[in-house]
Amino acid sequence: MKMCWPRRGESEYRETPTDYFYADLTGNWDKDGDQYYGEYTGDWGVAGGVDFAPEVYVGRIPFYGSYTDLAAHAIGGVAFPVSAKVEITAEVKWRLAGHDADGVAVD
Repeated sequence: MKMCWPRRGESEYRETPTDYFYADLTGNWDKDGDQYYGEYTGDWGVAGGVDFAPEVYVGRIPFYGSYTDLAAHAIGGVAFPVSAKVEITAEVKWRLAGHDADGVAVD
């Protein structure tokens, strides 16, 4: 998460963490160059500044384990290969959308 400062001039609740920073690929979140990202005054509402219109969607996978387990978990989320021994049930069928039974992307 990126720490942003939408209320920097206020006495309370000045900063807040956000993932919008990573979803906005075209806006400059430090338009005024003061190293306080996402300020309501100075960065938002100015040409080329923060626009809150995501170009990509950002998500998180909560994981508490080893790096090896995390790598296996992340790779498993990219492709879901299915062997002939696995019964494809309704619970896992949605994971195969856009992939064949070997996990290869299809058009």
